[in-house]
Amino acid sequence: MLRAIPLFNSLSDEDIKLVNEITVEKHIAKNTVVISEREIGDSLYAIVAGRVKVFIGDEEGREIILKILGPGDFFGEMSLIDKQPRSASVATLDNSVFKVLSHGAFEMALDRAPRIAISVMQALAKRLRDADRKISTLALMDVYGRVAHTLLELAALTGGPEQRVRLDPVPVALGHGVGASDQTGYIDSEVKAFGADYTTLLAGIRARAGNPRIVALNVPNLAGLPLLAGVTLPQQQAAQRASVGMTTTVVNALTAQGIVVIDLMCDARTYIASNYSSDGFHPNDAGYAFIAGEVVKAITSSSYPAPLNSCSWMTLVP
Repeated sequence: MLRAIPLFNSLSDEDIKLVNEITVEKHIAKNTVVISEREIGDSLYAIVAGRVKVFIGDEEGREIILKILGPGDFFGEMSLIDKQPRSASVATLDNSVFKVLSHGAFEMALDRAPRIAISVMQALAKRLRDADRKISTLALMDVYGRVAHTLLELAALTGGPEQRVRLDPVPVALGHGVGASDQTGYIDSEVKAFGADYTTLLAGIRARAGNPRIVALNVPNLAGLPLLAGVTLPQQQAAQRASVGMTTTVVNALTAQGIVVIDLMCDARTYIASNYSSDGFHPNDAGYAFIAGEVVKAITSSSYPAPLNSCSWMTLVP
């Protein structure tokens, strides 16, 4: 069990045995606050099973989700070292299992098995480097660089010979509680932010390219993609609200600016499972072929049809 947690996978069998002895296994139910912001803490939590959200909140109950963590991840390492107030809250999204390493157990490890302490310190150093990298991203990159960087952050490499990139879509996270109680409000605010970033991007393209002919593809209803076929109804509803909102309020509206919009949202071919690769998200050769065909038409035609204002594909789930 512990070998599956990167924090401990470099330890010897003897050290793993000691970790089992000095850590406490905790089973915590879904939607339970594990640690609270500003409370005094002294323990590190390694996730064995389940997922959690790391968030900060204000006095009015609003939340900002900082990260979603799953099996193999950990949190609370800062308080393990300095026993200072927690910098964020953590709540379970699923029934979860944790291995908890307290400050006292950590000090014991320093004497009995220094390698355990070294592993924790290496993990802490990595977190600090990641924080430095993100700070430099915010400070030094322009909006285009930040958008690209964010997309790369959302992509997680899954091992194996093909080294495919697997995306954990934001809508799936939304269906698991991101946005707290006002989930629709959170989705709508993110769609609005997407629109503002898109406007900035287009302004930059025009500033650099003069008077280009711009062709945009709207967003299909993610709830209808094979990737989300097996998820819960709330997840599908969140995916639908986000993607339909982006298409109808942001991308389709670009036709008023003379931009040609390819209507993936209302094209039945978008929802044919055989047009997707095995991950259910990326098109395969057949999928890319039909998209490429539409791009060619949009570029070469003087009267490419405008996207539909409404269609049955926008309301796949109730």
